[in-house]
Amino acid sequence: MPQPMTVSDATVLDAARQVLADKGAAFTLSDVAGRLCLSRAKLIQRFGEHDAILRKMARCQVDATTSWQGGTLALSRRDRRKHWLRGQILR
Repeated sequence: MPQPMTVSDATVLDAARQVLADKGAAFTLSDVAGRLCLSRAKLIQRFGEHDAILRKMARCQVDATTSWQGGTLALSRRDRRKHWLRGQILR
């Protein structure tokens, strides 16, 4: 019987983004696993290799941008800029 997930995919991807910011694209799965107190093997089971995590992070960013654009296309240019700034501040 598989063990339940104790860390969400979103948490893993957030940790991977932090490690990417700290170490650049040459980060390792061990770096991400260490930040999360998970084993490297668990990450490989869930995501595959290093490149798969990078692709998943990119996909999430594209989805977030697309979602953001869908909600702001009807706004004026000035309102879009304020909306973007608010998002940057709240990060």
